[in-house]
Amino acid sequence: MTAATTAELRRHVQLPREPASAAEARRQVRATIRDWRIPVDPDLAVLLTSDLVTSVITGGTGPVVGLAISCPGSQLRIGVSDTDWDPWPAKDPAAVPGLPLVAALSASWDCYRTSAGPGAYFTLALKHAPGVHGRRHGPHRRSRSVRRSGAKPARAAGLQPSATAG
Repeated sequence: MTAATTAELRRHVQLPREPASAAEARRQVRATIRDWRIPVDPDLAVLLTSDLVTSVITGGTGPVVGLAISCPGSQLRIGVSDTDWDPWPAKDPAAVPGLPLVAALSASWDCYRTSAGPGAYFTLALKHAPGVHGRRHGPHRRSRSVRRSGAKPARAAGLQPSATAG
């Protein structure tokens, strides 16, 4: 898979707000990883997707849950959205079901708002991507020194990163 082909890969699925949609989201992510031959751990992608979708199903009120899968450059990006879900009840990701695991295991993650409603996403670095080697992209990054030491980053422990976190 080259950067030119990954830039074109996008899939968007609308799922009904019901418990069975978490299983369908897992199937969609696993099939997409297989079909696009994305070099990531499919079990990890499915686990994190399941946590976010479950959070939206239990915490949102909109009729559908949006699942967006893309592969821009050297990462897999999975986003989940709703027309009425608030992933910001507190500054602490531990207060939002699904976010502690996503914060601890993804390459990056964030919550966002659009005119259609709120959402959250996570990324996983591609296994063969040159120059990635544990670097995080986006607003929530783990420093290389923390990654190499094996220590948990502050976000994994449910704490806010310091202003100097890189």
